[in-house]
Amino acid sequence: MPGLTDVEAPRHTCGGARLSKNRALIASAGRRFYELSDTQDLHAAGGVHPNTLGARVAVQIIAAAIQEHKEKRL
Repeated sequence: MPGLTDVEAPRHTCGGARLSKNRALIASAGRRFYELSDTQDLHAAGGVHPNTLGARVAVQIIAAAIQEHKEKRL
């Protein structure tokens, strides 16, 4: 989807998240997946999609990015 990739240069930074030039909030769950990959299994059997724990990690990262962005706007 346009505006949802890490290809565009950031205009604003919000901790681990940022706003792209079209103002889509981008949270990088991939970094946390990489950090946890040696100690926790975050992927389903196919190795591409997250399992239940991986989905929970992704949701926590996205929620934290939204909350941080919201607090900075106040």
